[in-house]
Amino acid sequence: MSDQSEHLRARIAKIPTKPGVYRWLDHEGTTLYIGKAKNLRHRMRSYVGPKATADKSPWKRALCEKIADFETTITGSEIEALILETNLIKDQKPKYNVLMKDDKNYVYIRIALHENYPSISVIRKIEKDGAKYFGPYLSKWQVYNMLSLLHLILGYRACKESVEALNKGKTPSKPCLEYQIGECNGLCCAEISQEDYRTNFNKIVKFLTGDTAGIEKELQQSMQDAATNKQFEKAAKLRDGISFIEKLKLDQIVSDTSLDHTDYIGIARREKSAAVVVLREREGKIILERSYMLSGPTESNQDLLTQFLPQYYGETYDIPRKICISENIEEADVLQEWFSDTADKRIMIHAPERGKKSKLLKMAEVNAEEKLKQTEASFEADKRAREEAMEELKTNLHLPNLPKRIEAYDISHMGGTETVGSMVVMKHARPSNKDYRHFTIQGLQPGEVDDYRSLQEVLRRRLRYLEEDPKKALEREGLKFSKAKKSEVTNLKLEKFDGTLYLLKKEEETLGHIGVRQLSEDHYFLCHIKSDTSHLLLIKLTLTKLKQGKVYIASDAEELLQLGFQEIKDVPNELRECHPEATRGATVLMTELHKQKPDTSFRETPDLILIDGGKGQVSAIEKVMNDSGLQIPFAGLAKRHEEIFLPGETVSIELAEGSPGQLLVRRARDEAHRFANRLREKKGAKKMLGA
Repeated sequence: MSDQSEHLRARIAKIPTKPGVYRWLDHEGTTLYIGKAKNLRHRMRSYVGPKATADKSPWKRALCEKIADFETTITGSEIEALILETNLIKDQKPKYNVLMKDDKNYVYIRIALHENYPSISVIRKIEKDGAKYFGPYLSKWQVYNMLSLLHLILGYRACKESVEALNKGKTPSKPCLEYQIGECNGLCCAEISQEDYRTNFNKIVKFLTGDTAGIEKELQQSMQDAATNKQFEKAAKLRDGISFIEKLKLDQIVSDTSLDHTDYIGIARREKSAAVVVLREREGKIILERSYMLSGPTESNQDLLTQFLPQYYGETYDIPRKICISENIEEADVLQEWFSDTADKRIMIHAPERGKKSKLLKMAEVNAEEKLKQTEASFEADKRAREEAMEELKTNLHLPNLPKRIEAYDISHMGGTETVGSMVVMKHARPSNKDYRHFTIQGLQPGEVDDYRSLQEVLRRRLRYLEEDPKKALEREGLKFSKAKKSEVTNLKLEKFDGTLYLLKKEEETLGHIGVRQLSEDHYFLCHIKSDTSHLLLIKLTLTKLKQGKVYIASDAEELLQLGFQEIKDVPNELRECHPEATRGATVLMTELHKQKPDTSFRETPDLILIDGGKGQVSAIEKVMNDSGLQIPFAGLAKRHEEIFLPGETVSIELAEGSPGQLLVRRARDEAHRFANRLREKKGAKKMLGA
């Protein structure tokens, strides 16, 4: 597989599995082929890879050999993708698409409601003639099938001669042949009044604008009547009609009969980058999508729009009458006046809140977000760029090794509640989602806000997995940890102790002891803890002796959080009865032994730890790193100026704007922020539901 194909496959792997339109481009950015898909990722994979051209037609082989890039547009449904594909093919005429000679491949329904006696026709071109138009519809056969169904229910059809005569003020001369075979409602022989005739057409208009409830109710009743009268063929036809209407309910917004000229500006924003997608609607059809990547800091969406709009429309004369944006901006009046003078017509800038325009704006925003993700995916798929990013960080941050594993941390809370921490992992400059981890902060009181302490807790709990195996520590120090003999228990004079006692000894000298009281089959309580060295070492060694269940301890030592202990409010009854002192003001902590199993992600040592924050955050975790005894480089990335702070350094480091290294640390920081917010939002939603 070529490097180009591998690069494209890596990017395609990040495309959503949603319906939409894809465009294959050559090295010069020219559109080679436009296609639609129910599942964009699945369809596009078939073009790129080792099997893409195997057993394919010469046409597809020729196309695949020229593919250098792609663009996608996500739609709300498969029908939208189909219609958008048609619009784009007509407008761009790509080399590898089949083009219809008449350049028309969908139809509209025309209802001459402005006439005294309306008529219905199926046409391919909209004209400004006072009639109402509905569509587009992709199949002429489907349209005729739908109109036949409506006639079966409403009996709206009249012969052409009678409609033309009555609209000219003449009276039809005699009943027509269609009336005799049931294809005319009798307008030619005055069997239906003008009022009833128009009422039927008003019902059709309601149906075609989406209000199908009335027709569906009449269909259901007619089907039941036909079945009761044993007209089973008619009942089956009506049943099929109901199914047909259900299919017609699919909402499509990328093409209509409004003849509107509108631009929809969708934006997606990060700290120092943004993507803008402009959907161009002409004569009611989306015919073009343009995307733009922006760089530079913006404080809000309004700020971004205020800066983008004059730059974009200041260089083009194709300014539509309406420009739809996501949020109202203060400069809208000034921009409207400027654009109106430039285009010599009245231009309106507004933020739609509902209806078709709101949906199209949302579609533009979804695609802008996807463009931003594709930019990130493009960097991650570029092997050379990733290597350059790691080399840049190694050089600028004075790292001893290439940062092949970067761990980024962030804290998120909701006004001091639902405080959580996140750890995201970048392996070889790519996100490794399976290694992401969440932390629920235990060391703060409800309502307390302290990001520094929260970061310290997260780092302590994470780094404990990298500390030396307690059994190896015993061997290194010449210590022995074993169950106490009966005589040794007696010598210690532990009052009312009937559990298992473990001793930490060096030769014949006892350095510490810890007791384990079994409360029930799988509940244990740690007590009588005394050590001349480290309480934590005693507890770690004891946990290795227990197989499964829950372990309780009465202590307010924050260090126990490193071992997976969490404070509990509901103390088990057996613990209250056996150890009343555990419930008298002491903090009771608990850990589950199955959670003591090695975590594959936590067992890997990072080459760089990245904290979201500046000097304060770096100082806060410096003590944690020193206490751990681990030599792991760490740094803080401040949001405002994208400065990197190193411990012990007074001057920050600024990487070159847009450099691979800056993109990598920014991506890691943004991922940590997103991942932390996701857990916090979930916990908040769960709490609200519980309330």
